[in-house]
Amino acid sequence: MVAKDLAKFMGPDESNRFGVGVAKRLGADETILITVIANERMARFANSSITVTKNVNESGQVVYLAKGGRRIIGSSSNPEKASLERFIELLYKSMMSLPKDAGYVALPSRGRSYRPGRRHDRKLERAEGLLSGYVKEAIDSAENAGARRTAGSLEARVTSHHIMSSTGTLGSDTSSKVLLNIRAFTDKDASGHGLSGCTLRTTARRRVASRRGRSTTRASPPNRRSSSRGAS
Repeated sequence: MVAKDLAKFMGPDESNRFGVGVAKRLGADETILITVIANERMARFANSSITVTKNVNESGQVVYLAKGGRRIIGSSSNPEKASLERFIELLYKSMMSLPKDAGYVALPSRGRSYRPGRRHDRKLERAEGLLSGYVKEAIDSAENAGARRTAGSLEARVTSHHIMSSTGTLGSDTSSKVLLNIRAFTDKDASGHGLSGCTLRTTARRRVASRRGRSTTRASPPNRRSSSRGAS
């Protein structure tokens, strides 16, 4: 992406300020802008080896407008400045064609400020170099528990929400999660499947994978289960 393209995009706080300004210029009584930024990294594996890795960055805005008892809410996934401005203009035009809402309640006259909580794992912000090692730990743990091969995926996601309103509300919050999806096989007739939200702690990943390995061993037919024990 060249420099002139980067100029079209805004940071979350700048995007919110710009959107609130556009709505004010149009004549909105009340405006709320929420910008959401998500970064997802994923590694898929099959036959106990990584097959696909990907990194997806997403951003979008949720816009609330109110005017004279009318109100509307909409969302956009185009972060360009000109596109956001056009979206708010069209949303405002659509709102003005609506009847007044009998259930409308005005926003509080005084906004609130929210301090971001330190609840997310900062390691996940740069997890692209870590996922392959995490997948290997999960595969090894399942095989040590009796599985002959494994398949599944490991996803790491960091999501931040930034809010601003025309009444002065301002704040942001960031959350993170790790999702391990693993299937362990002993043969074509026996497998164990697990889906778990876990942490970056090694013990958590290994525990989830080990349970899948043990469950697939127990699911094997008795004759194959005994031969599997003998081979080990």
